[in-house]
Parts: sequence; structure tokens; C-alpha cells
Amino acid sequence: MSVTKLINCMVKMSNPCGQEYSTCQQHDRTFGITSDPLTRFACVFSALIHDVGHPGVPNSQLVREGGPLVDKYHGQSVAEQAS
Repeated sequence: MSVTKLINCMVKMSNPCGQEYSTCQQHDRTFGITSDPLTRFACVFSALIHDVGHPGVPNSQLVREGGPLVDKYHGQSVAEQAS
């Protein structure tokens, strides 16, 4: 999904009557989040680094295999807490 699509999904782009807002109205209504290059970069960057350090297997697999991370986090959201 592109950053533009993601931001558009997060921010409703039509008024209560179902009519689309103009570009200027969208910018004002969303505080510029849809047209701000820094916001777009932040979305892409956060998506890229979100799973750094994640072992690449589901939590259930980590719990089944056991190990120090499972013990440390008591089997709860092991991959998320470890990354």
C-alpha cells in the first residue's frame, strides 16, 4: 500500500453528505497531513524499521520452541517485546 493510500485511509476525505472535499479543504481539514512530505517520510520510515530485530516467526512458534525470550517475556507477545 502506498503512503498516500495509507494516509487517505486514515483521514476521511468526504464530508458528512458524502461529497468529496476539494484539495484545499482536505489540506485544511487534515492539518496538512496528506500533503506534508515529512509526514509521508515518517510513515515510510516507521514501516521500514518497525520489525527490526524481529525473529521472523509468529509468537506461537517462539513459545513452542521456548528459549530465553519466552522466559523473559513470560510467553506474551514475545516477538513484539523483543524487537
